[in-house]
Amino acid sequence: MKKIIALMALAPMTILAATNSDNISNTELKSSKSNNSTSNREGKSFMATAEILGISSMTSSQSIEGSYYFTSNILGNLRYTNLQKGLTSSSSSSDSDFNNSTGSKEADRLWEEAGGGYMISAGVKHFVGNSFYYKPEVFYRKQRLVTETTNNSARLISATAGDYTDIGLSIKIGNQWQWENYTLGCDWVGLNQTASVVDINGTLERDDLPTFTALNFYMGASF
Repeated sequence: MKKIIALMALAPMTILAATNSDNISNTELKSSKSNNSTSNREGKSFMATAEILGISSMTSSQSIEGSYYFTSNILGNLRYTNLQKGLTSSSSSSDSDFNNSTGSKEADRLWEEAGGGYMISAGVKHFVGNSFYYKPEVFYRKQRLVTETTNNSARLISATAGDYTDIGLSIKIGNQWQWENYTLGCDWVGLNQTASVVDINGTLERDDLPTFTALNFYMGASF
């Protein structure tokens, strides 16, 4: 009888301990899920992001991108990138005598316009881990480059510029973290390969066309 009474007394404590254990396990599971980008991508259909800082085609850049979730790990994306003016030169020269050189005011104007343009790209982002991805794309790009400059005592004397339009392929790798509807990520590094030059002028040659992108930080929302 005493054993039965003891067991009856312990039963509520056992049930309470089991309930507390289940509550702790559920809390840990929810906490783990909230910190898991893979789980937080589940159930999403669309994503919109804006690049806040980056380097594309030898100049600074900003972009906007829209994506569609085929699955939680595969997204199709369409992106518009604005290439900033004033930071691009493909080569330099100390010789003041070359063809198509310009006066200093015109050289300053060309230098200020250098790098300006845009890029439109479409591709697929494929996650291969919790946050790491690779992203192959096709792109259409239009940009102005300064191909030669002449300086005298740190003063820009002359410059030669050219414009180009090309179509090509690119590949990028990066990380993207997801917290419920909030998204933060970065294309760490990428390479652009021109497949076809639509138009090119000035002293530009195909080998002058930029191929490198880096540190494209972006943020946005998924829903």
